[in-house]
Amino acid sequence: MVAFSPRLEIALDIAATAHQAQFRKIRGTPFIVHPVHIAIILLKYGFSEEVVMAGLLHDVVEDTEMGLAPIREQLGERVAALVAHMTDAPYGERDHLIWEAQRAILLEHLLHGDPDVVAIKVADSLHNLATLNLELQANGISMWERFSRGAVPTLEFHRKVLVVAEQVLGNHPMVAELQDVIDQAAKLSGIGTL
Repeated sequence: MVAFSPRLEIALDIAATAHQAQFRKIRGTPFIVHPVHIAIILLKYGFSEEVVMAGLLHDVVEDTEMGLAPIREQLGERVAALVAHMTDAPYGERDHLIWEAQRAILLEHLLHGDPDVVAIKVADSLHNLATLNLELQANGISMWERFSRGAVPTLEFHRKVLVVAEQVLGNHPMVAELQDVIDQAAKLSGIGTL
């Protein structure tokens, strides 16, 4: 088994190029850190290269002007399909959907969709909440002022992702890890259990 993958390198190049001018709301780091960490989580838990590539690219269509065509052309239909399932709405087209409606649509897709898509979403939630917990530990609950929905709706959404993940992925260790970071976020936010 070799460690280097040309296809994974292509996926990383696409993601890095697409997100090059973006920064994370949490901690202000370059945005590319987020999809790379999702790929690391998926690799850690033994998911296929196609799932890892889709994890790297999961926000590209939604948050940048790049469409699915370059992904499909360079990485194939399976990776493009996984990215499409992770996309609430293509860049510039989601303004008409309110946050709650977007999340309800995503949860419905997850519940009745591909388990690999659920795994990518779990890795996404896991990284988002783990970095959020670092920020809560460093700066307290004032960190929530950067989020338009605040602590309770945000954490309730991640709890719903967890419920879907339990149904689709069962007792996968990544699901248990998500449970832990949700509980920690609620505790650090002064909410208790959701």
